[in-house]
Amino acid sequence: MSSIYDRPISGCDQSLYMDTKAKLKTAIVEWQESTLPAVHYRKSHIQMDLPHINDIIGVRRCGKSYFMYQMISVLLMQGVPKSCILYLNLDDDRLQPIQGDELSQLIDTFRELYASSDDQKLYFLHEKPGCVRGLPPLS
Repeated sequence: MSSIYDRPISGCDQSLYMDTKAKLKTAIVEWQESTLPAVHYRKSHIQMDLPHINDIIGVRRCGKSYFMYQMISVLLMQGVPKSCILYLNLDDDRLQPIQGDELSQLIDTFRELYASSDDQKLYFLHEKPGCVRGLPPLS
């Protein structure tokens, strides 16, 4: 299967490429139709109802992804509809290459697929922000 790129290389078949919005839609729908993997609940907890960013940091393969799955599971148990939760792995080859400014389309694309009011809280959990070119540094 060919890689899907956002910006075609001159002389290549344009039909092999998918625009950013289509790539995001594919990833969003795939997430919404998936089931969460089984998790072993940890005692750690993050307050998800506050209007700020929570960072989960740790060494490679220490359980950061599964901790996010636990957080999603808790949100679902609290009655948050899955249509208000988006998990996205930015390292997904199908999204590459993705630029920081292209992520600005994410919320609008999500709301197109899963209608919600602008004041409805959305939970966005993502992995590997370092894979996105053009994001400003966090420092």
